[in-house]
Amino acid sequence: MVARTPREILRWLESLYLTYPVAVPRWDLANGFTYGEILHAYFGKDINMFCFINGRSLNARLLNWALIKQFLVKKNLSVPIHIMDATLHAKDGAAEELLEHTYQLLTNKKAFIDPPYERDDDFSDHPYQQSLDYFEQASAAKALKNNIKVTELMTDPSYAYHAKKSQAILDQARADRQAIRAANPERFCAKRTLAEKCLRQPLRAELNPQEWYTKSFDSRSRSAASLSNKSSVKHHSRHGSVDVSKKDYPQQYNDQGFIEANENNAIYREIILRQHAVPLGNPSIIDQLQLKGKERGWNATLAAVDGHSISHISTQLTKIPSDTTHLFISIGGNDALSYMQRLNTPVQNLGEGLIVFNEIKKEFENDYIEMLKHVSERNIPTTVCTMYNPNFDNPEQKKMCEPALSVLNDVIIREATKLGIPVIDFRTIFNDPLDYANAIEPDVQGGVKIVENILYVMDNHQFNKNICSIYAKLNK
Repeated sequence: MVARTPREILRWLESLYLTYPVAVPRWDLANGFTYGEILHAYFGKDINMFCFINGRSLNARLLNWALIKQFLVKKNLSVPIHIMDATLHAKDGAAEELLEHTYQLLTNKKAFIDPPYERDDDFSDHPYQQSLDYFEQASAAKALKNNIKVTELMTDPSYAYHAKKSQAILDQARADRQAIRAANPERFCAKRTLAEKCLRQPLRAELNPQEWYTKSFDSRSRSAASLSNKSSVKHHSRHGSVDVSKKDYPQQYNDQGFIEANENNAIYREIILRQHAVPLGNPSIIDQLQLKGKERGWNATLAAVDGHSISHISTQLTKIPSDTTHLFISIGGNDALSYMQRLNTPVQNLGEGLIVFNEIKKEFENDYIEMLKHVSERNIPTTVCTMYNPNFDNPEQKKMCEPALSVLNDVIIREATKLGIPVIDFRTIFNDPLDYANAIEPDVQGGVKIVENILYVMDNHQFNKNICSIYAKLNK
């Protein structure tokens, strides 16, 4: 499917004299290079195109869009993150909606959208499929392929989430097929089922469907019991995995002897959990930490926002609960990404390169010191974290970024030493490529290491002595 782009936007793109013309936005904007060039046309001094990678790999896409998100946050340009993520994965209609939003943001004009080309909020191809004849619509397998991209599976490896999404697509495809069969009975030779042919008595006005089913089922159970010649009848639950005894939990039953459908009811929750239990797949870091916290009787709150930098710490601190007892701060990664464009600055000798490093270090140091001032005003025991090295596929990028990160991590450790606060050294604990989900984000294995180190610091560090200790607990 090729989504329609308004004519005003096409003329606007031509006026920008882009390096690569936008023929099919879905593919031309996916890697973020062209979109970065659009922003460069309006903010030439703030965006260095040498920092962007003009490639189709997933790591190139993630790096480019990470730089774009950080720039938009810095300039307070409100572009929805879910639209950019959908554009990264080449979802149907996402790139066109991103262009419309950007066109309105940069030119203060609104493009005309033809009503027949309205898009789905989930960026699926369902509206397009509905516009086709029934014999042209995609099958269930094709619907899965169209609406779940490979890059989505790679960046979010949560089996439970993708299983739920796949089931929703299959349910929608099944409902569409049933609607097609009902609308074309001659074509499919559809016949009424036995249940549809049965004569149904109208529901009595004083009963709702739930009460009718309960009373009907109860009467059928009594009839079945009266036909038995046994002196005693033992009733078993239809769900063999649930084995509960009424005498053990008398307070969980109502006056009629039924289990109350209440979330505060322990038996009801147990039944629901057992009937609907699915594997959690790959939980995020905050999910793992909250799960460990429940075992210890405390909770964890995530205040970080995707794309935020050190300067946004004051906004993030407003999100923490009033009863917070410990703060763990991992910050600076997005700032480091923004410094990457300076690493491409041409120099004549090694000394000039060190001067560039020193400028980056001074800027990062000033921001980090200011951040720690805001944090110290809260008077909450705090732990800071170093930045782990990126997992770039390109070895030249690794060689260029790791020395620069060492300079920035030295600032973190030195400022933490001055204040006497502990440090978790992510740079040391991330020692396996399996710790990374992509070039710049941790995977489940890396998240487990982070959670283990947070718990170890809480259990072993003496926050009242103002001693800076560096922690790096590695799995044996």
